[in-house]
Amino acid sequence: MTDEVKTVVMKYFHAWQKQDYEEMRSCLAKQLEFDTGMHHFEDADEFTDYWKRLPPFAKVNLLESVFTANQAALLYEGVSEFGAKFRVAEFMSLEEGKITKIQVIFSLLSQQQ
Repeated sequence: MTDEVKTVVMKYFHAWQKQDYEEMRSCLAKQLEFDTGMHHFEDADEFTDYWKRLPPFAKVNLLESVFTANQAALLYEGVSEFGAKFRVAEFMSLEEGKITKIQVIFSLLSQQQ
């Protein structure tokens, strides 16, 4: 099961980076719960539409990843197209091969690179 979790989560992560929102959406359960503390969604289509409206990140580097039978955690750093550097931790839960919950912790490291 851990391999399936890794496959789905990494497919989601890479699709997000490529702005392939159809592929990204295919990894998500319809009843997705997404929470950053500031933004909250309970529908995968609304969540996907949200990402379509945001400017893409110029660079993303995966630092760490952990996968279990039905959960995953990703830690990555990136740079926005405006030069702001950030670090993000995402904690995900999966059921039946789909991501059902994403909790995000976001930290701005610098305004410009």
